[in-house]
Parts: sequence; C-alpha cells; structure tokens
Amino acid sequence: MRRFAPRAVAVAAVLGAGLLAMLLGLPGVTTVTLDRCHVTYDRLERQQSRCDGHWQSLFGTAHGPVNGAFVGTDWQAVTAEPDSRYEWEVTIPESGRRQLALIGPGRAYAVAALNPLKLAPQLCVALLLLPALGLMIAIARRAARDRAQQKFAD
Repeated sequence: MRRFAPRAVAVAAVLGAGLLAMLLGLPGVTTVTLDRCHVTYDRLERQQSRCDGHWQSLFGTAHGPVNGAFVGTDWQAVTAEPDSRYEWEVTIPESGRRQLALIGPGRAYAVAALNPLKLAPQLCVALLLLPALGLMIAIARRAARDRAQQKFAD
C-alpha cells in the first residue's frame, strides 16, 4: 500500500476545505464593481443606499446586490424625481466604483459598512470548519512523527 507524505495530505486537506467553503458559499474577500446605485432618505433624513454590482467568483462573474456599499452624499442624481420606490438613481464616480467586500452566494457585503449579524450563519459554519481543519492537520503531523519514530527504531 502506498503512503502519502504528511505535507501532501495537509495541503490536500487545506485545499479541499477551501473548495468546500467556496462551494457552500462561505464568505471570501474580493473587490466588487458597482453597476447601479439608488439612494433614498428615511424619516430622519439619513441617506440609505441600494446597489447592484458584479464580482469574480469560482464559476465566473457573479451579479447581485451589494449591501452596505459606500455611496457618497456628493454623487449626482440621474433624475430630478424619484422612481416608484422613492429612490433616486445616482451616477457612480470612478473613485467609488470598486469597493472591497465579503462575497457570499449571489450577494456581497461591503466592508465599509459590514453588519456582522447578516453573516452569522456563514461565520458559524466557517468557525466549525476551522477546528476540523486543525484536527486533520494534527492527525497528519502525528502520523508523520510516528512513522519517523518507527523508521528510527528499525
């Protein structure tokens, strides 16, 4: 029976866990390009924004909403009157078009205004995978140490 080197097992485990995390839609950090943004104002006159964008994912370019994207108060409105949702579409300057974000399946969360409560399920799964990954690495290291001691004893 062929034995694999412990480092190869550890690398395969890390790559496998990373691939599994990506397929499950666990968050990863990337740059999101904003395509369209709309702003509205709440009763306290605070600006609220809703943006759509695109980013690179494992299976190509993904499109979807970008929660918490930074929209400057000086961004110009495209129309003078709001649409049916009482929102104004704004032009996106080149300086604000690309923003750092955590991505999930079909949705991005801008790092500038990240709300950790919306990511709770994904973060819980990620925190469960980390100890499992550590356990696999520890088992691989112990097996390598046992093989080295066995080789030394022979």
